[in-house]
Amino acid sequence: MNRRSQRGVTLVELLAAITLLGFVSLALLFAMRIGVNAWQHGDRRMAADRSVVAAADLISAQLGDARAHNVGWGPLERRVSFLLFDGAADRLQFITHNSVAARERGGWWLAEYWFEHDARNNCRLLYNEYPFQSDADAAAVVDQVGPGANGLLAVQYRAPRISANTRVLYTGIHDCAFEYLIEPQDQPVYWGKFWPGDNYKLPRAVAVRFAGEGVRGIAPVATVAMINAREVWP
Repeated sequence: MNRRSQRGVTLVELLAAITLLGFVSLALLFAMRIGVNAWQHGDRRMAADRSVVAAADLISAQLGDARAHNVGWGPLERRVSFLLFDGAADRLQFITHNSVAARERGGWWLAEYWFEHDARNNCRLLYNEYPFQSDADAAAVVDQVGPGANGLLAVQYRAPRISANTRVLYTGIHDCAFEYLIEPQDQPVYWGKFWPGDNYKLPRAVAVRFAGEGVRGIAPVATVAMINAREVWP
C-alpha cells in the first residue's frame, strides 16, 4: 500500500482548520448581532411611533370635543364673562366634553396640556384634567381677570402645575410647540404660536409640533386637530 495515502492530518493543517472555523463562527456571530440590533432598533422605533400616535389621537379627540363656553368671573355687581381658552406656544387649556381620566365622552372637563423644557431644549408633554361643574371651577386654570392695557378684558391664566394626577404623555422630544390657525379678516391665514384671544369663537385648528431624538429615529411630527364646536352659543 502506498505510504503517502496512509499519512494523517498534521498539526499545522489542524490548526489552520480550527482557525478558519473560528473566523467563520465569528462572521456568523457578527451577522447575527447586526440582525438583533436592527430588530431591537425597529422595535424601539415602533414603540416610539405608537406613543406618538396615542398622544396625537388623545389630543385630537379632546380638541374635537372642545366647547366654546363663556365663563362668568367675579362678584355679581362686577361680574364679567370671557371665553375660556388659553393658547400659547408651550401650553394649551380649554373646556371639553371628552375625559381622559374617565375614558368617556360627556360632562364638562378642563383639559390642560403643556410642554416642560430642560436646559438642553429637550421636553416632555404632560396633561392635567379637572372637572368643570360651575364657573367657579375655572379658578383651576385662571389666575385673574381685569382690564388690559388696551382697555379690553385681559385674562391671566395660571401656569400648569404637576400633581399626583398629572399624566406624562411623551418624553425625550425637542423643538416642541403648539400652534394655532389664525384667520385675520383682511390678511392671509397663518399658523401662530399664540392665540390672540376671541370672545366669540375658538381657533379652527390647533397643531402640535415636535421632533424625537435622533437615536430613536422619530421624524418631526405635526398633529393637526380640528375643533368642531368653535362658536359660542347664545
